[in-house]
Amino acid sequence: DLTYDKKHIPIAKISKNAANITVTLNSCGKSFNLPGITLSYVICQNQRLRERLQSVLKTRILNETNIFVNEIYPNAYTKKGQKWLKKLVDYLQYNRDLSIRYFKKNNPKINVIKSESTYLMLLDFSNIDLTHKQIKHKLLYEAKVALNDGISFGKNGHKHFRINIALPKKQLKIALEKITNAF
Repeated sequence: DLTYDKKHIPIAKISKNAANITVTLNSCGKSFNLPGITLSYVICQNQRLRERLQSVLKTRILNETNIFVNEIYPNAYTKKGQKWLKKLVDYLQYNRDLSIRYFKKNNPKINVIKSESTYLMLLDFSNIDLTHKQIKHKLLYEAKVALNDGISFGKNGHKHFRINIALPKKQLKIALEKITNAF
């Protein structure tokens, strides 16, 4: 898991009742940056639910993988794979904390929503006296950075933009500087 300060607790672990009504879908694709590895797995303790899911899956073309799956997938879950993942999480956590410190010091009007997991962080521009559209324009044409528009995640995403922090520190610092200088 790409989690930082807290351990991820799957909902099915909360109670037997929760486990009985939960279908967990997972893949090592995101954590190990393996988007081309077309394999995921299902954990479902309720036999009736599992049978219903299997009947749906049989009607879809979801059972094809590529030749790399047999080699990559088992290795992702070995001690070596977990060691690599720990290094990745440490690196991403450093980038997350660097971003928070950077904006706090250089432009406190840009609020960073401290993420608990993943390599995507939400920047809150609510304290900037511009419209959402003006902020988006400044980011793209003045800062020359393309961030995910928070509006695409719902109306609460107004004046919020998502930045990918999974990049070399040097490039991240350049992006943070560009954003700060534009505002």
